[in-house]
Amino acid sequence: MANTLDQTPPRSLNNADLLALEPRDVYPVRFIDTIQPHGILLSLRYPDLEILQLSANAEEFLQQPLTELIGHPLTVVFAESDVEWLRHCLDQPQTSAYRVLTHPATAQRFTVGVHRQPDMLLLELELQAMNEAGVDDLLGQIQTVIAAFSTASDLRSLVEIFARETQRLTEFDRVMVYRFKPNLSGVVVAEANTSDRESYLGLHYPATDIPREARELFYKNSLRFIPDLNYVPVPLVPATNPLANAPLDLGSVGLRGVSPPHIDYLQRMGVGGSMSLSLTDEQGLWGLIACHHYQPKPLSTMTRMAFTMLAKVASLEITRHQERDRSYSQDQNKALLGQLGIAINETEDAVLKTLTANAQVLLNMFEAEGAALVLDQDYALVGRTPAEADIKTFVDWLFHQEPDQIFATQCLAEVYPPNRDWSENPAGVLGISIF
Repeated sequence: MANTLDQTPPRSLNNADLLALEPRDVYPVRFIDTIQPHGILLSLRYPDLEILQLSANAEEFLQQPLTELIGHPLTVVFAESDVEWLRHCLDQPQTSAYRVLTHPATAQRFTVGVHRQPDMLLLELELQAMNEAGVDDLLGQIQTVIAAFSTASDLRSLVEIFARETQRLTEFDRVMVYRFKPNLSGVVVAEANTSDRESYLGLHYPATDIPREARELFYKNSLRFIPDLNYVPVPLVPATNPLANAPLDLGSVGLRGVSPPHIDYLQRMGVGGSMSLSLTDEQGLWGLIACHHYQPKPLSTMTRMAFTMLAKVASLEITRHQERDRSYSQDQNKALLGQLGIAINETEDAVLKTLTANAQVLLNMFEAEGAALVLDQDYALVGRTPAEADIKTFVDWLFHQEPDQIFATQCLAEVYPPNRDWSENPAGVLGISIF
């Protein structure tokens, strides 16, 4: 049972896709010094929970002057009982928590996210949607989607279900499942596209498309939401963290502003609002669900939290399918090795016959598209391979290169330039001497 997601055929990149080639590792995404305007941010010293910093729009949301907030205890914003809940959060092992709190002066209800840092708490506040009645219906539909996961026969059908159902429930114009490859490049392995724009299914992107620091944040924070790419950034007051006299680390903050290169990247593709959900497995960050809308796309905090839970369930299902595929492959490999052992004990001719008769098992074993089996002057080619004459020349070169009997590369052209002229030009090669 081969993992068919690994054989997704590459497609050419168009002009918009070439933006993915821009290196963006240099931008300090953790220390962006602004937030998005659909909420407010407060940083608190603890244990006294004194307000050290806040976003400049706090005055508008809380209807209190910034001078009455900075340097004052949090009880100037919320009731003592609510502040006690925050103190309770300090005693818990988790680094984040959420709750709905009411502002006493205005009676406005806020969804409050709490993020712990070594010497402070960060609070994200968003006004609760006026009508959250639809959340119960959404949770019911999400349960239906989770039940649908069990009908997936393989990993490909699982991610297709997830893309389709996420698009249906969120009504984003495009929902893609983007999988990371071992070299950290990515490929779109599933897509639900209701727009009239071209499909991105099968497109491959280089590792620079999502910088290392951004991948780390996706692994730690399972959701990234940008309701309006054309937002006006909100600065922090004061601009630097008073405790460290340095920029505030907003890596855990959902309201964190968006880097200008990423805004430019999405806007050139016509995106007006986006949401990304992380998919993980036992190895780390497996991929992303990328949701694009061509107009601004607001979603309530509770709705986003519901999809965060759905992504976590999908991650568990991905792990389950991968474990099942691994187990199946191991059984197939053991069977092939057993047949090889018998063939080797019989005659040399039986070796090639056994391997070619089990060609697909052999390709699955190495997750390869083609294989060349060489025994003395006999060659057997299975799957997609270069011409036999090209392989013979390469094998002659190979035997003079690797005394350790194993040769591996992910970029053959770097070590063997003649392969650029092959009719079938593999990117990577694994060579193993078994005698």
